[in-house]
Amino acid sequence: MFLRKNTTALQVKVVRQEGEKRMLQSLVFHHPQRNQRVQIVPVPRVGQTTYYDEQVYQPFARDNTLIVGVDIFSNFYAAIPRIVVRVFKLFPGYGHFTLIKLPDGIDMSISRQEHHKRHLNLQTPVLRWLFTPVAFRDWSHPWVAKNIKKTVGLRFKGQEKEETKSNFVYLLPPAQCVTAASTLHDLGFRITQQMDHSCGDEKQIRGLETYAVVGEFFCLCYVWTLKVATLFAAYKFAKETGEREKERIMAEKMEAESAV
Repeated sequence: MFLRKNTTALQVKVVRQEGEKRMLQSLVFHHPQRNQRVQIVPVPRVGQTTYYDEQVYQPFARDNTLIVGVDIFSNFYAAIPRIVVRVFKLFPGYGHFTLIKLPDGIDMSISRQEHHKRHLNLQTPVLRWLFTPVAFRDWSHPWVAKNIKKTVGLRFKGQEKEETKSNFVYLLPPAQCVTAASTLHDLGFRITQQMDHSCGDEKQIRGLETYAVVGEFFCLCYVWTLKVATLFAAYKFAKETGEREKERIMAEKMEAESAV
């Protein structure tokens, strides 16, 4: 059965430094028995705007099923870079990824219904997305492999005809692209094309990432403080309510005994 797991490890390096540039590698996969094509496009959370315009904000959904990792954009992570770039005009030519700039149905001359069918989101569990830092989600992201197995893996069990060919494009954070590539390899897909592109100057991107991590840290501290305060207030309220209920029961019991 061609869905058997391949035990050969896949070695891919999606991110690398070449001189002063940070290079990202897009991967194209084909299955030898199924008429399927899957492209993985690494999308940095912060990077050069020309990379986003030329490699990310493309009309992929016109001819493919576009699956966008929601985890690419985080308000906490992008808060400080947005201020630094837009208000203080630092890091010219750089910015952060935003879902708004992806082409819609009008831009691609397709109907809204067709666009909704072709444009899907790869959701991150809400609690992880709200309460954990980007570094942790890049380290552990089991939802990526589950989505790939559900979407392009186990759903198709027979060889497809040319007219029913399935094309998928995944937009994912670079760290999650490695997991996606390994999952496709385990499902029998093979790399047929590798494309290298520069996403900006390494020093500039590291500077933006530093601002992003600091901003995310303070935002998460604030969120966790609110969460702990809410839990403490709920505990205190429940405790006081229980004590009042206990006092009421004791008072009723004493009244009943005195009446006897």
